[in-house]
Amino acid sequence: MDIKALLDAAWELYVDEIFTDNSEYMDLFDEDFTTHIVAARVMGRKMQNILNRDAHLKTIITNELKKELDEKAASKS
Repeated sequence: MDIKALLDAAWELYVDEIFTDNSEYMDLFDEDFTTHIVAARVMGRKMQNILNRDAHLKTIITNELKKELDEKAASKS
């Protein structure tokens, strides 16, 4: 899994929705704004309902994301 590619794709998928008037995502535009951060938060909000219904899927996805982040952190040190 390549998180950067996933977030790039998510940004492209959600960009029109993010920038609509009265968007439910307006709270994401702060001093920490990056397209990757906003894409991750939008994707997380959209996935939350699905993941709350399926504990096994939630575990799989959470573990994969943790693994990717751990690998990225290890490669930086």
